Amino acid sequence: MPASYTTSLKLTLPADGDTNWGTVVNTGITALVDSSIAGTSTITLASAVDRTLTTVNGTADESRNMFIQVIGTPGGTTNIICPSVSKLYFFTNATTGGFSIVLKTSAGAGVSVPSGSSAVLYCNGTAVVPAIVDTGKAFQ
Repeated sequence: MPASYTTSLKLTLPADGDTNWGTVVNTGITALVDSSIAGTSTITLASAVDRTLTTVNGTADESRNMFIQVIGTPGGTTNIICPSVSKLYFFTNATTGGFSIVLKTSAGAGVSVPSGSSAVLYCNGTAVVPAIVDTGKAFQ
């Protein structure tokens, strides 16, 4: 029986009887969990064309990483499309030219992040929303 994969992070679910557990666990689970918690994807834009984050079962991809940094000179506001699954992103727009970058799902709404800014964003499976809303009150 072949391996299957989790819905949100695309981690490998080893099949019963798989004799390569060390390899499967190390590369298809442990390394991918590490990148989903502490990994960075750097996306380079050269034009204002929508860019879909890569999503691959059981191997490294862009959308799994917690930190997304967008660089380059897009020449206009650009959408970065993430998978429609529950996921937290720390998103940085480090592009030049003064244009916003929008993190969104393919069919849902997104959040526009101005050039030179960062945001903590959450994909709720349908749309991307701010993960933190500033209440204007100091922590006590």
